[in-house]
Amino acid sequence: MEKERTMRRLVATAAFVAVFCTGMLAELHAQISCGPPPKAKPQRIKGGEGFPPLPLPVTPLRRTERKKPPAPPTLMAKINYGKMVEQKGRRARQYQWTMAMGDTRHLFDYAQRELGEVGSYKAEVLRLKEFSFSPERTPIVYFTGQEGFELTPLERNHMRNYVLQGGYVFGNASSGKEAFAESFKKEFQAIFPDRPWYRLPPEHPLFHAHFRLAELRHKQGASKYDVHFPAIYGINVGCRTAVIFTPYDVACGWDGHTHDFGRRIDIEDARRFGVNLLTYCLAYYRLGRTQSIVKVFTEQGNVPGDVEIAQIRHAGDWDPHPTGLSNLLKAFALSTSGQPTYRRVGVEANSEEIFNYPFLYLTGHLDFALSAKARANLRRYLDGGGFLFIHNCCAHREFDRAVRRELKATFPDDDLVDLPPQHPVFSTHVAIDPSQVPARPAPGFELAKPMLLGLTRQGYTCVVYSPVSLSGGWENEPRPLVAAVDPEVSLELGVNVLVYAMTH
Repeated sequence: MEKERTMRRLVATAAFVAVFCTGMLAELHAQISCGPPPKAKPQRIKGGEGFPPLPLPVTPLRRTERKKPPAPPTLMAKINYGKMVEQKGRRARQYQWTMAMGDTRHLFDYAQRELGEVGSYKAEVLRLKEFSFSPERTPIVYFTGQEGFELTPLERNHMRNYVLQGGYVFGNASSGKEAFAESFKKEFQAIFPDRPWYRLPPEHPLFHAHFRLAELRHKQGASKYDVHFPAIYGINVGCRTAVIFTPYDVACGWDGHTHDFGRRIDIEDARRFGVNLLTYCLAYYRLGRTQSIVKVFTEQGNVPGDVEIAQIRHAGDWDPHPTGLSNLLKAFALSTSGQPTYRRVGVEANSEEIFNYPFLYLTGHLDFALSAKARANLRRYLDGGGFLFIHNCCAHREFDRAVRRELKATFPDDDLVDLPPQHPVFSTHVAIDPSQVPARPAPGFELAKPMLLGLTRQGYTCVVYSPVSLSGGWENEPRPLVAAVDPEVSLELGVNVLVYAMTH
C-alpha cells in the first residue's frame, strides 16, 4: 500500500513538472550559459509525509524529524536582467546574467570553507523591480553579463541612494566582453558624475582583506596563463570603494569552469578574489552606514567670533569624510572657553578666496596636481601667516606621493620633516608623546609609530601633515587594514593641530 501511494506521488510530481516546464519554455529558451547547470538540491522524503496535516491542537505522534534551521542572511543579490531579442519568429528575453549559473553558490561554499561561520551567508537572484535597495537587507548587488545594458532613470536614482546608504555594487564582465564593461562603467559614472573611476592600487584593503592578492593568473583566449597584479577599478563613496568592477571574468572561476575564449582569471584565484570581495564589503559595512549620515557642524552667517575652515578642492577625491571633520570641529569647539562657532567651506587653491580664511584643510585618496597659480597662491598664503593641515585620511600611497610632490614644487628649498616630540603641536591642548602612542600598520606600509610631519618657514610651522589615518577616532569607526593612529588618541591629536594653528 505504501509503495502504491509513493508511486502515485511520483507520477503526480512528474506531471506537475511537465506542465510547469512547458509553461516556462517560452521564457527560458533564450537563456545562455557557458558552464554546466547547477546541481539540483537533494530531495529527502520521510515516511508519513504523504499524510495530510493533523488538525490543531492534535500533536503529531512522529517527532523524530529535526526542525529546519533558519535560512542564512542574504549578503549578495545577483541581478536577473536581459534584453528582448527575436528568436524563431517570436520575441524572447536573452538572459545574459546566466553565463555562469552556479557562480554565487560555489563562491559562497568556498567562502564558508575559508571563513567558517563568518562565511555563513547566501546569495539570491532578483530582478531590479524585486530588489529592496536596502543595504540592511542585502549589502551587495552583483551585475554580470556579456552584452551592454541600460538602467532607467528611476533605477539609477534607486541605485545611487542604495550606495549612499552603505550598499556595494560589483560588476563582472563575463568572458571579459567590452560591451558589458563599457555599459557598466558608463552607467555608474552617470550615477556618480562627480566621482571618477580609478584603478585600485596594491595597498588597497581589497587585496589584503583575507588573502594577499599580489598576483593573479590571467588568461586571454587559449593562451597560457599570465601572472600579474589584477586590474580592478572602483568608485569611492566616502572612505570606501563602493562600486567595484573587474574587466577580467571571475564568475566562470567562481562557477568552477573555464574555456578557451574571452578574458578570465584562473578558477582558484577568482575564488580567492571573491572571498576578499565579500570580506572587504563586510569589514567596511559599518563605516558605510556611519558615513551615510553626514553630520554638518556649521553655523550660517558671519557673526563676530566665527571661525571658518576652508577645505581645498582637488581632483584626488577631496572630500571623503565630511562627518569626521565635523566631529573634529565639534571637539575643538568644546575644548575652547569662548564656545565660538565654526564653518567648513570648500575652496579652490588657485582662488583668491583662500586668503579669507586662517586655516586650510587638505585630504583625499588619489593623485592630484596643483596649477602654477595654485602653488603661488599657497606660497603667498602660508608666508602671510596662514596654516595648512594635510591629512591622508586612509593612508593611500597615491595621495601621499602627490602631497610630497606638490609641497616640494611649492617650496623647493624647504623639506617636509618629522616633528620632534617637544614640538608645541604635541602639547597645545593635550600632552601627547608620539613615541608612546600605538599605531596600526597596514600591509605594505612600514609604519612603526604615528607621526606628524611639518614644513617650517621663518621659524613658524605653517604646514602639518599626517601620512597615517586619524579618521577612525574622528568618526569613531576604524578603517580596517589601513595604517592608522590609535582611535583614542587621533581625536586629541587632531584637536591639538587645530589649537596650534589658532594660537600660533
